[in-house]
Formats: sequence, C-alpha cells, structure tokens
Amino acid sequence: MKKLTKQYKDYFNKQTGLEVHESNTADSIANNGDKVVAVARDQYEREVRADETQFSQTNVGVTSGIQSASIFMSYPDTGSRFPSNVGGFSANLVNNTISKAGYTPNTTKLLTEVSGNPKDFVRSAVIILDDHANVRLNQTKFLLDSCFVWAIPTRELNTIHIVPPATVVAQLVFTNVEQPVLPLPMSYSQERKLAETTLTKTNGAGVVDDFVALGTDGATGWLASDGGSSGTNGKTFLHVMSYPIKNFMFHNTDSTNDIELKVTAWQIVGMFEVDEPSTSPFITIAPDEKANVQIVNYYHFLKVWGRLPQATASSQTATIVGQFRGNTTS
Repeated sequence: MKKLTKQYKDYFNKQTGLEVHESNTADSIANNGDKVVAVARDQYEREVRADETQFSQTNVGVTSGIQSASIFMSYPDTGSRFPSNVGGFSANLVNNTISKAGYTPNTTKLLTEVSGNPKDFVRSAVIILDDHANVRLNQTKFLLDSCFVWAIPTRELNTIHIVPPATVVAQLVFTNVEQPVLPLPMSYSQERKLAETTLTKTNGAGVVDDFVALGTDGATGWLASDGGSSGTNGKTFLHVMSYPIKNFMFHNTDSTNDIELKVTAWQIVGMFEVDEPSTSPFITIAPDEKANVQIVNYYHFLKVWGRLPQATASSQTATIVGQFRGNTTS
C-alpha cells in the first residue's frame, strides 16, 4: 500500500478534521458508527481479531473485550436470591427485562445500574439454581444440573429462558468480559417452605386414615423461600440432591387436634420409597406445637406425609406449616 500524498492528506484533514501522519495509510481508517479511529493497518486487524476494539452503545461507558475494565452485574442486585415457580423465567438482554410467570409484577428491569441494551456489553453469564431446570440460551437448549454452578462465556447473548420442573431459587451474574465469574461458596444450601396445609380426618373415630403427602392441598407443594411471592409448585416431594444435612421444622397451627407425620425417601425416580427411621412409624405434633426433624441419611428425594390420629372423629381438621433447609458442611 502506497503512502498518502500530501494533497490527499490535506483533503482528508479538511473533510474529516483528522490529521493523517506519514506512518499511516488509507486502509488504516476504521469507522465505527459516529466514531472514527486512525490506527496502523496491522494494529487494527490485530485488535479486531483479538476483540480488543469494542465500543459500547450504552450511556454508562461499559465496554467489552479483554482490555476493558471488568464489570460485574447480577440479578437480583439487592435483597436475596429470587424464587421462580414451575412457569420459570425469561431474561431478555435486548430490552433489559426479566419476566416471571405468575408473579406481580411479572416483568421487571434485569440490570438496574445500567442503561441501554445489556446485549451490547454482556460477554459471560453465570447461572446458579438450587434445583434442575431446562435452559435455552438464544437457540441453544440444554438441561442445567443444579449440582454445578454454570459459568458460560458467550457473545451476542439475547435471551435466557429457564423452566424448572419444580420451584427453584436463582441468581444470575453477568460480566462484560469473556472470562466468567467463578463463585466458590463455602457451602451450598436449599430452602423451601410448606404453605399452610389442611389435613382432614376421613374415617370415623377408631378407624385409622391413610397418610397423605403434604403439599397436595391447593397444589402448592414445597415452595421456594427467598424473597417475595413464592409462586406455585404442585410437587409434593423435595429434590434434596446430595445435601448431607436435611432439616425440617413443623408447626401444628390447630388448637384442638394432633397431627401425625412421617418422612419417606428414595434415590431413583420411579423406584420404591422407604420410611426414614427417625420418623418411623410416625411422630406426633400436639396442637400449637413446633417440631424439629433432622435427617442425616443420604437420600435423593424426600416426601413428608401427614394424617390426623385414629381416635379423631370424621371431618375433623388440622393445619400445618413447615420449613426445610438442606445444607452442605462449611
């Protein structure tokens, strides 16, 4: 490539306001929207290949590329992690919104500290869930196993759809560089709550009822516990994965009748259940009494069952609420 003549350099300076020196060539001018940058041809090509020359179209000056300052953004960025029901949620990085089915409001701002389109500067995403879910990133679909923290380097990320089979608690973390954040927590935990569930004695006094799985009343199931509305679940079991410590707290909110409880467990979907020894054949919770049950045996799934005592008359009721926390050792 020949050097620019003085006549052309003078003309270029008059037309653009840029001064081109002897070391530059005509091919060294790169135009990016309303920004004009004059660099040596080989440097320009090297920067484009290495993703070093990136320009943000936002008003906050967030740039991307390996030479940019690292910016970390999360949803949510205040309070606690957010719960999602079986309808899942969708994060849209084009219009900076997150939508959750069954919630009010069901659409909120995704990244609150930025303006413009996160797509312009987000280069990696980290997804943290406390249960399994189906995930779609743009047109890529995969099963997200909650035994891992998913750190995903990506470019041109438009949408993240997450649809779990049961309620989950989630956290999303974004950066403007291709190296994702790698969270290294001291411990992992899972929290669920049992909405108020009413048990009714079916048989007459002196005839024992069958146990009923808690959570079937109103199809509420075990709900996510962190922040705000917990949505709906419809699952009567808990997917406790590999948490070595599993702790339940129950409260019989009735003022008259006892409640009998037991916990069953199984390892593989579709296989048989067994009684957990610590609650076998059952434990009794008196009216307005609170009870704590800690399970240390290894299980993959747990289910809690309840009924009113054999001596209770037909049509008598009692209500119960519960809390659960699974935790690894710190």
